Amino acid sequence: MTRRVRLSIFAACLLFATLALFPLRLAGLDSAGVSARAASGTIWRGHLEAAQLGGIALGDVAVGVAPAALLGGRLRLDFASEALSGAGFRGRGGFGIAGLAGRVGPLSIGGVPVTAVSFEQVSIGFDAGACVTAEGMVRVQPGAGLADGESLDGRPRCEGSAVVLPLASASGRERLMVRVEANRRYRAELSLDGVSEAQRPLLLAAGFLPTPTGLTLTTEGIF
Repeated sequence: MTRRVRLSIFAACLLFATLALFPLRLAGLDSAGVSARAASGTIWRGHLEAAQLGGIALGDVAVGVAPAALLGGRLRLDFASEALSGAGFRGRGGFGIAGLAGRVGPLSIGGVPVTAVSFEQVSIGFDAGACVTAEGMVRVQPGAGLADGESLDGRPRCEGSAVVLPLASASGRERLMVRVEANRRYRAELSLDGVSEAQRPLLLAAGFLPTPTGLTLTTEGIF
């Protein structure tokens, strides 16, 4: 065995050992909007204590990189908690989520108070700045005083460069349209028809604007 071959094997082993023991707390999860009280383990098998995603409480989360995905040039991080499970991926100009399932809440969507959000096998993917995959089911339970206790249901779909999530109650009087671009910019529009006179002043004070059929609230921002 030549010296060059021995050095190559040593370098490969060193790289593997470095990756295998790379601490989860240094994996850059904060840049993806993930925070936790504590992080332990490695990127292959780690644990987040009291984790939050963009302010959404997830509880304790088990996370780990899928080695098989690396062979295809994609970084895939599987995660699971009592509230939510799924995977996030990035590679070759694309990124997204896959198999998102579970229930989280309470939280706020575009400034709208929400009791809970349920995900049923939701997958969303972007590639080269455009939406290429959108599937699954999302169910939103609005906060008290909105939608008369009805849930707003809908399926995500690709619309040009963005993923669009049109949610509506069974009666159709309450609608929430969420649009998210590849750069994480979002626009959320909540429309309420047939608002009662008792609710109207409270909703106007909260920022809703009058429409011919009811009230609407539009918010924009970055996830």
